[in-house]
Amino acid sequence: MLVDRHDFGLNFEYVSGTTDPEDPEVKRERAQRAKRGIKPPPLPILAPIAHRDPVITAELVEQYRQAQQPYRIPEPPKSKLEQLLAARRGEV
Repeated sequence: MLVDRHDFGLNFEYVSGTTDPEDPEVKRERAQRAKRGIKPPPLPILAPIAHRDPVITAELVEQYRQAQQPYRIPEPPKSKLEQLLAARRGEV
């Protein structure tokens, strides 16, 4: 878990240092989260990146994905036009 925590810390520092809070895309995402009532998790969710037994890794990845789910912004529903075009392309 030490490797997972170290990786999280490095990524957090990088994102914090390179993200412009005045960027319209960042503002839009924050506004969407506030509108939907999505708050940050009480503790950081650590991605399992350390080398482990494959069975344990699969379990940890599933736990990681489930832990992230409540904090994701849902995908907007596709418009009827997008659904029609996707059906014509055979994507449905």
